[in-house]
Amino acid sequence: MRDTGGFSGFAADQRPALLVTAHLLTGADRPAADLVRRGLLRAWPAWRRLPPDAGAGEQRALALRGLARAHLAPTRRWLRGDGVLTEDGGGRAPGAWWTSPADAEAARRLGAALDTLEPAERAAVVLRAHEGLPVPAVAALLGRPAAEVRTLVGAALARLAPEVAAADLPSRLDGLAAQSDARTLDDVPDGATLVRQQRGRRLRLSAGVTAVLALLVLLPSVAGRTASAPAPAPAAAPVDGGSTPAGATWQRPTAGSLADDPRFLDGVQRLAWPMAPPSSGSRQVAFAGDVLGSRWALVLGRTSGVLRGQWYVGPAGTDPAGLRAEGTIEVSEGGTAAHLSRSAGGPVLLVLTEREAEVEYSPGVEVRADGTADPRWTPVPDAGGIAAVRLDDASAPVRYRVLAAGAVQETGRPATGSERPVPEPSTPPPALRPGPGDVGPLPWTLALDTLTSATGLTAADLDPVVLWLGRITGPAGSTAEATVLAAVVPSGAVVTTTAYALPRATTPGGTGGSCGSQAHPAGTDPTSLTVVARCQVSDGRGRQVPSVLVTAPPGVTAVRMGFNPEAPVLDQPLQDGFANLGGVSVTFTHFTRDGEPGDISHTGPGDLFPS
Repeated sequence: MRDTGGFSGFAADQRPALLVTAHLLTGADRPAADLVRRGLLRAWPAWRRLPPDAGAGEQRALALRGLARAHLAPTRRWLRGDGVLTEDGGGRAPGAWWTSPADAEAARRLGAALDTLEPAERAAVVLRAHEGLPVPAVAALLGRPAAEVRTLVGAALARLAPEVAAADLPSRLDGLAAQSDARTLDDVPDGATLVRQQRGRRLRLSAGVTAVLALLVLLPSVAGRTASAPAPAPAAAPVDGGSTPAGATWQRPTAGSLADDPRFLDGVQRLAWPMAPPSSGSRQVAFAGDVLGSRWALVLGRTSGVLRGQWYVGPAGTDPAGLRAEGTIEVSEGGTAAHLSRSAGGPVLLVLTEREAEVEYSPGVEVRADGTADPRWTPVPDAGGIAAVRLDDASAPVRYRVLAAGAVQETGRPATGSERPVPEPSTPPPALRPGPGDVGPLPWTLALDTLTSATGLTAADLDPVVLWLGRITGPAGSTAEATVLAAVVPSGAVVTTTAYALPRATTPGGTGGSCGSQAHPAGTDPTSLTVVARCQVSDGRGRQVPSVLVTAPPGVTAVRMGFNPEAPVLDQPLQDGFANLGGVSVTFTHFTRDGEPGDISHTGPGDLFPS
């Protein structure tokens, strides 16, 4: 078990960067400080389980997860800021003294726009646009399915569109964060105090928050990037192709056709970062060159102890001033920097890794005739020091893997320079088994998107049918719309996918997510299938409830559920082939129907298409 002194250091290291993100989540300084305190409290149990040699990326993810979960916790509604800067005596929005009145007014407008978002939407779009995290990483931090996170980000961007374009949001969020003043955040405890608070939580609840705040041991004020007027960035020293700046950990020379052009490398190193710029002394150009008709550059640097990378792209042959920022990434533990660009004349995958390694990519999962499934792997050719390939489908769920001597060293998803578009709702065909209640097009759209995005196939390739369509139990007494889709893939296998949705008139597209997918051998009649799916229905406001859906052919009167198909523990009667168990916290994994075993579908490990 790790000692509390170590947690003090962890809390002190994470606090400055967390304060910036917390300000964007709450809209005001004091609530931001409280959110950081509660976020670190939530991180304490998981921190105790971290190995002593845990990397900076793992520690940062743990801290961000605590912050995000604290933001979505029920207590958040009393602590959230109003997002409006207090007016001074002259009726103007007072900015920080180091920013202009115009910047302060722009920050005020963006803060007001962010306050129109639901908490989960705000968390998703801040983590995506400000932290630069890919959708799967945001989903892991929020504890939500990736499909739901994509919907949350799309809804947030739609609401914010009257104030800010999606491409400008990262820089506008930086402008809003720059209005916060860390000198007012003097009520955030240090690590040792947080540990004591965690141990005495029950006592604190009974004695009252006020008495506990009086006992806090204060951290010295840490001036983060928003605490005082930012100092001018020092000039970056020229870099040659083989140098590694102090503070960087990328122990490789610069790759690419421009690796031996010090003037170009110096110019690239000086380019602005849209989000969380590192100090110039820690920056290193990892790649610079022309690939697949465009000029690319990757600059690495440390921010908040994490090695991040910023990609730039422009026309082939352009100078550094002609490059634009494409996407911010976090370099993997295995030392791989992977990027998926959707704007360089079509989708392009770039993977920078050890030069002797081989790289493969998968544009989707192949479902075989026997019902088993695996990614389709294709070699990525070397393009002058970097693995690069132009893709056919910009929406494909690309994965990559790195091999050395034939053994897989690393597998992952590339960061993207632009958000994958949320599909437009489409009208579903009539349901083979109509369920209770009126249902709109969103659950069908989400289920179809889950299937097509995972396989790289189109609806025309699949000819899908709606096996069931109806309503199931949602959180706080609500009902959610849900559908079970069935489709025959090219191998002849049958895939079933379940999705739910909670449409809202005030949120374009509503909110929803997947309940998992399964495959059945070729020759299976979709109408003969019994599908049992466990949905974790979330309303986008931090409230969620498990809801188990059962749909079976006419004449089936019951299913039996449990953790082992040979030893079921629950007999569930069906009415017209349907049942819904809302709020059941027991996570059954198997069912039997007329003695025939089956698996209960769900997202996460065991899903046919894991996020």
